[in-house]
Amino acid sequence: MPFEGLLYRAIHPRSDREPMTGRWSAKHGGRFNRRGREALYLSLSPLTSVKEVMRDGRFQPTLILTLQATLDAVVDASASTLDAAALADPDWWWATRQGRLSPSQAIAEELIAEGAAGLLVRSFAPLAGPKDMNLILWSWSPESLRVIDDEGRLPRP
Repeated sequence: MPFEGLLYRAIHPRSDREPMTGRWSAKHGGRFNRRGREALYLSLSPLTSVKEVMRDGRFQPTLILTLQATLDAVVDASASTLDAAALADPDWWWATRQGRLSPSQAIAEELIAEGAAGLLVRSFAPLAGPKDMNLILWSWSPESLRVIDDEGRLPRP
């Protein structure tokens, strides 16, 4: 399905110096990307993006980017036959650390092989509710995803 609209990305200013690349995700792996696979983790609301980075209930310095997205080939997990238990598997982190694919990473790899650019899925952050949604991208371009910075507040490379 196509997706057009606003997305939000919460980043840590010191560690995520290239917020429009998926290098950080590729280095560490994530729920929906194996190590070595770049991914952008985005949210459909600013509050959801905050919940994603507030893992232990404490809020650290964070920058929230707003992005205008025009994307193709996004899979909506709520409108598919994807295994909900595999998507929500809490042990993805351990599997990644052990060099194995977690069930959610395996689903992502299958979707990528089928040509999907991203996955629209509920947030599994501890503070998230059923209406908190994320969009994970494995394929994007500067034309399909643009940071909104009309006032030039962000530093330029």
